[in-house]
Amino acid sequence: MQPGSLVQLFTAAAALDLLGPDYQFTTEIGYAGQIDNQEKTLTGSIVIRSNGDPSLSSQYMSEAALTKVLDGWVGKIKDQKIKKVTGAVVADARAFDNDWYGPGWPMQRIGAADLPSISAVNFNNNVLDITYDKIRKPGKAATCKVFPDIGEYLFFANHVKTAENMRRERVYKRVEQGNLISVGGDLPVKTAAHDRAAIEDPGRFFAEALKQRLIENGVKVEGKGCSSATVADDAMPSRTTVLDRRRSAPLSKIVDNMLRNDSALEAEVLLKAMGMKADGQRGNFESGRAARSDYLGRQLLLPHAPTRLFDGSGRSAFDRLTAENVIDLMRRASRQENGARFVSFVPHAGEGVLAGRFDSRAPLHAVVTSSEGLEAIAGWTESPSGNGVYFVIMVNGSRAPAKILRGQIERIVLDLTHIGEAGHP
Repeated sequence: MQPGSLVQLFTAAAALDLLGPDYQFTTEIGYAGQIDNQEKTLTGSIVIRSNGDPSLSSQYMSEAALTKVLDGWVGKIKDQKIKKVTGAVVADARAFDNDWYGPGWPMQRIGAADLPSISAVNFNNNVLDITYDKIRKPGKAATCKVFPDIGEYLFFANHVKTAENMRRERVYKRVEQGNLISVGGDLPVKTAAHDRAAIEDPGRFFAEALKQRLIENGVKVEGKGCSSATVADDAMPSRTTVLDRRRSAPLSKIVDNMLRNDSALEAEVLLKAMGMKADGQRGNFESGRAARSDYLGRQLLLPHAPTRLFDGSGRSAFDRLTAENVIDLMRRASRQENGARFVSFVPHAGEGVLAGRFDSRAPLHAVVTSSEGLEAIAGWTESPSGNGVYFVIMVNGSRAPAKILRGQIERIVLDLTHIGEAGHP
């Protein structure tokens, strides 16, 4: 059956073993070219290079802290007595290939925040943060603030109106090639809101954000922000002077964030990083799938190891698992060297993806997924009598309203927490 985000359990277990819980991604800032100290000019380009770090994001730090990271790099550049850059700000994302979207992803939903472009150079989860102001009167145009605000690179068409009641959800859409993002829908009066919308080329997004901070701090940049996705390899800067190297949060924190928040970026970055380590080539979906499959079959000795997993996050409509696959994975992964970490990262009732779905006192851990016609949950519980139970429920193709179907599934799961109690079947 189509499992949705349950796929992330398989990605998490493989990444903890193949990359290690202490693995860290790196992001480098430097320059290519020559500095004329007298003219205070860099004849060349500023270069950003990374191998997939997803943690330069407002999901890991505040917007102010993220801006402070950028300004720290601006300071490193200004320390070189640079006040003018004749070239561009270039993002080198060649550690991964340029396939931004996984096989079988729902391309009709491009622009939705849960479908970010996947790159080796990532910034702010590759999304815009959009914060709407409170407005008291209905029928007015909603006003908002966009972070990061990078001007001409983005075209944001806001068609949201205030309304007494929320009749139309806000839906973000982006053209398939480019950064024209539009949104329509309602904002209830006297209500502030925070949304996200996915951008196109993450490397250029990062480069434009850094370029904007350079300009705002008195450094003139004559070229545009660009990335290796649109610049030929032979035109990319070959020799770079590194000014700063930032290490990401450890992989254990990245896996934790992935499972607690159903984050596709982390899942796909981990998949490509596993592939890159396995074959020494640019990270890609195919090599990542192979590395994960090899781990599940040869190292985890998973019976009937699944082969029909096409991405790391479960966004692909091609993914297929059986309930038995998921049970076997949870049981065996929990017994491995990093099993205690794996277990601790699966959200407890009331946390992360389970917030608002189960009372925080319920003795269960689980990941969940929900999309059109698909509801699934997988995890474990321990009843007061001490009976431990792994459970998986997957529903495909349901015509029942999502709220009703979800409520039925939750009642079944809560029943499992009472197995073995007196008077309970």
